[in-house]
Amino acid sequence: EYILNDQIKRINLEKSEFKGNFIAKNYSRIRNLRRVIRKEKPDVSIAFMAENNFRLIIAALGKPTKTIVSVRNDPAKEYPSRMKKAIAELLYKKTDSIVFQTEDAKAAFSTQIQKKSRIIFNQVDESFFFDNNDEGEYIVACGRLSKQKNYPMMLRAFSEVLKEYPEEQLLIYGEGDLKEELISLTEEIGISESVHFMGFSTNMVEVYRKA
Repeated sequence: EYILNDQIKRINLEKSEFKGNFIAKNYSRIRNLRRVIRKEKPDVSIAFMAENNFRLIIAALGKPTKTIVSVRNDPAKEYPSRMKKAIAELLYKKTDSIVFQTEDAKAAFSTQIQKKSRIIFNQVDESFFFDNNDEGEYIVACGRLSKQKNYPMMLRAFSEVLKEYPEEQLLIYGEGDLKEELISLTEEIGISESVHFMGFSTNMVEVYRKA
């Protein structure tokens, strides 16, 4: 989906035809990741999201690479069960550092884990800082089309906007599992002609400028 810098080397840890149960797949991923760490000898290994964090920490055990894991979501949603939270508490004590996005997320973990953490907000490229456009052409939303983003609430809210401003248009950028369901919802509530699913874009700066 993204254009990578020429200096970035991308390594796929698994083949698409690999089949097996949850345990077998994760064993394969950890084993392959450990091989990559052994071959590449990285100074630092960084992971994002719970399962990736777990796999990295296990794969890097006994290796000289420093590990940094990142909690990118509400811990109550990312670690919903007692078992998953217990695994996180156990493994995160073995990592070198943890990145949280908020104080609340940090507070969801033990003091021992908090002491080795830092809070780093989502980065925003400076190109996104520009004067507001008072003559906007449309309303725009951007993000993966998943349950967590609650697009149905936005669509129902937009249907209320259309009652007062019937000429408004809503452009939705992003892809995800709920795309067909959301398209059906726009038809169900009668706003399909005013809502446009634009797919993936690499030029969101210009999209926002006209919003």
